[in-house]
Amino acid sequence: MSRFFRSVGTRLSLALLLVVAIALGVVYLAVVPSLEKRLVNTRISQLEVAARKLAPRAAKQTQVIPQDFVVKASRDTGARVMIFAVDPGPSVNAPFAESNLGQNSQDVENDPIATRAAKSGGLESGTVSDEDGRWAEAAIPFTGGMFVLLLRDSLAAVVLAGRLPGAHGRRGAR
Repeated sequence: MSRFFRSVGTRLSLALLLVVAIALGVVYLAVVPSLEKRLVNTRISQLEVAARKLAPRAAKQTQVIPQDFVVKASRDTGARVMIFAVDPGPSVNAPFAESNLGQNSQDVENDPIATRAAKSGGLESGTVSDEDGRWAEAAIPFTGGMFVLLLRDSLAAVVLAGRLPGAHGRRGAR
């Protein structure tokens, strides 16, 4: 076996393999984090655009049947859609209209992005993380700040891109 490593050709091949592996590692570490950030920011921007378009329509629906509105909006945007009533403070508790029919809404009670939108009176967006994963969110108040529309989408596919062999997904708020 030691004879195998004495050959000049073998040594050059191993050196080339090492150089290529290091180069690929450097490129991977430079590309994946910026790609993940761009993908997250793109999804947040898409949710912001959808929230701006949906807020005027949501204002018309709170007097009728907002449940039908959030289910249709969810299908149209590919995101989970919720409407919160703004409490004094201002803050939000649990949504009163939710596109995830029949599921518990405890995961979005006192949502930080929806609460920021209620307090600022304008569009707010970012990411939130919990035990179920990482989420892109956009929230916008409507009807004079009485209600907040929240759009939420999983970033599992984006995190998966960052978890290719050797990569580490990032967590936290934007």
